Amino acid sequence: MGRKARKAVSLSESNRDLLPTARRLFGTLAGTLAGLGDAELRPLDRGLSADLFTVHPEPSAAPAAVVKLQRGFAGKVWAEAGALAFLADKEIPDVPRPLLAEPKHDPPALVLSWVGDAHAARVELDRLDEPALTEFAHAFGRWLAVLHHLEVPAGDVKMSSDPLALPDRLLTQAENALKRFERDFGEREPDLLDLLERGLRWLDAHAASLLPGDTPRRMIHRDLRAPNVLADADHRFCGVVDFEHAAAAHPAWDFAKLRWWWFDRLPALEAPFRQGYESKRAWPDRDVRRLFRIFEATTLVAYFWERHPVYPGQARLQLAAELDDEPRPRWR
Repeated sequence: MGRKARKAVSLSESNRDLLPTARRLFGTLAGTLAGLGDAELRPLDRGLSADLFTVHPEPSAAPAAVVKLQRGFAGKVWAEAGALAFLADKEIPDVPRPLLAEPKHDPPALVLSWVGDAHAARVELDRLDEPALTEFAHAFGRWLAVLHHLEVPAGDVKMSSDPLALPDRLLTQAENALKRFERDFGEREPDLLDLLERGLRWLDAHAASLLPGDTPRRMIHRDLRAPNVLADADHRFCGVVDFEHAAAAHPAWDFAKLRWWWFDRLPALEAPFRQGYESKRAWPDRDVRRLFRIFEATTLVAYFWERHPVYPGQARLQLAAELDDEPRPRWR
């Protein structure tokens, strides 16, 4: 299969404005990165929570690293660096390696190794078709099963430091999200507040029984949206990025976004993905997967209502269907 031309990345003005900041940051740190001291930085993308820049050892060279300037909470830099260091220690393939973490920089910054070949980019769902779809899905499923096989010990791994048992952690997050929504939108959105309260009651009634206290702490990504999964120019799976939300929890948590972002959008992808996943470990229980869909929908609506133009509205429809045990609308 021949290589297809890639779409040009659209760069926001704010992303371009940060390029001097990225260059200054990299200039102060490059001495610790062998061979990259005279590297060229280029704007790559403006994500939901960070601005990204590629690092090229020479103008004509493929990218060797990525500078990530985090917007907002500096703890995300520590969390992502900790998760990726843990994965590097376990020799998990197809993920970035943390080269430098500077959470006290303004803005907080992380330098990561490049993932995949020179043509690696966000997977384009609308261009995945047979036979590339089957090959991509199978490889992606195998990779995720390898990730989920990792049991994360309590202790020094930054992203695993939450002292609460998993059911209590979910309920606490959902309760905090609901309080925020009630404060900001409760009077204007009484019907939606009622739906979110139903979601919280469902979680309270089922979380402890579905997630017993001896549930192993497995490594999960927690944000497997399509923009965080990479493919090469021939649509082969290259890897996964953006581990700032990674956690030690139940593998079924990752299946909420897999359902919405992948299986609902490309139904033909689910079977080969499942085949790849089950070549390494068992598919998570149906009821536990539903638990995490309800949790994700409840917290997504509560946290992002009027902060994102699309996701909260779609999550609202998902939550209503899940609670009423009706067919779910496709996530688009």
